[in-house]
Amino acid sequence: MANTHAEELKRIEGTQLVAACDIVPSVAKEFATKHE
Repeated sequence: MANTHAEELKRIEGTQLVAACDIVPSVAKEFATKHE
């Protein structure tokens, strides 16, 4: 679900994903890198 939301946010002009969190740090880092 988070990946879908991140992809849709990219389509909205002026939006920027500025943070990601997960109980597993490597998962949060992978998500953040994917959606830079």
